[in-house]
Amino acid sequence: MEWCQIGGFEEWWRRLAKDIKLSTLQGGTYYPVAASFFLFHMCRSDFAIQLLEEILKWQLKAIEMPTLQQPFPWCQMYEISGKELEFIDHIPYVATIPFANYRLYPDPEEHNLVAQALEALLKYQSSAGWWPCWAKTKKPSIEATAFAIHALANFKPRGWKIAASSAQNWLWSVQEKSGCWYEPAAPDPVYLTTLVMDAIELSNNGNRVTYNCKYHPTHHPCAEDDPNFWY
Repeated sequence: MEWCQIGGFEEWWRRLAKDIKLSTLQGGTYYPVAASFFLFHMCRSDFAIQLLEEILKWQLKAIEMPTLQQPFPWCQMYEISGKELEFIDHIPYVATIPFANYRLYPDPEEHNLVAQALEALLKYQSSAGWWPCWAKTKKPSIEATAFAIHALANFKPRGWKIAASSAQNWLWSVQEKSGCWYEPAAPDPVYLTTLVMDAIELSNNGNRVTYNCKYHPTHHPCAEDDPNFWY
């Protein structure tokens, strides 16, 4: 919409903003994992942030609230291999907290929960470079790995480069022969390929991604002098 200057969606955005605002004011969010996915992708859109910045900040605060006396908000109920439900860390949820803070706030490094999320991401990476969707499972996830890179590459905690390089190598190893990335849990190959290509660029400390990584130019160290940034 923004790149091609396509109009006519303003009413849809207004309804979306109203729905998010109402759901947040009426008790946060009933489905925090789904809300974290939504927030992550809205924060990958400069247009969405421009139109919904305050609403997205409310949504972020809602998913940052721990539930059921759990230590962290990303600790959610999940059933592993037919066993009883238990609380397990959800990796895309973990990654959303730093990424959304980075995109929405000028000084996210002062946020203690962000530091804890980054620490959790480094903790849960496998020796092969991938991340699972749920921390206690041993099933690699392309989508979760791409989420994790988005969070680590922006904040650059100690050890991030080694983690990102290992993740990038694994992502290349699971690329389809056609050139795309695919896994059953993701919506479609176009979505996942776009997400992965951005993650690979970020893992190389690059900035040629599908969103403006210098959205807050006062603190985002992203190629302010690059004349080809917008492409």
